[in-house]
Amino acid sequence: MVSIFSSPIYENYERDLRLPKLVTDIRKSKHDLSTRNNLQENELVIEMLDAYKTGKLLLQQRNCDVNITTSTLAFEFEKLDFGFGKPTRASQGIGPISNFFILTNTPDDDHDRGVEAFVNLNEQDMSVFKNDKDLLQFAIPV
Repeated sequence: MVSIFSSPIYENYERDLRLPKLVTDIRKSKHDLSTRNNLQENELVIEMLDAYKTGKLLLQQRNCDVNITTSTLAFEFEKLDFGFGKPTRASQGIGPISNFFILTNTPDDDHDRGVEAFVNLNEQDMSVFKNDKDLLQFAIPV
């Protein structure tokens, strides 16, 4: 079973990113999801999976590397107010997917913001990545 669930993106983070508003919006999205025409949705999912399988097969036949990249830099998750204070850090987990990159904001220490990259590569590619001189001039190892 596959479903798509989303929550709105807010323009004014300080005013709109409060837990009660977020919970209300998530409940609305959940309600909207449960009242959709699931048969039609499932047909779309089947088409999406078929297209993925076909594309994956083509990439394997051509011996192509596929890299998945996403960024949450525009979303200031660390500014969410949970009612007991703002989190000291916000990050995303990555599962067992190879060649996956996520860019996030670093914690806001006196407005000295940076970009944090979560990189998931196979062992051989990671060795090359870690030793890339052009990349290392911008990196701070952890």
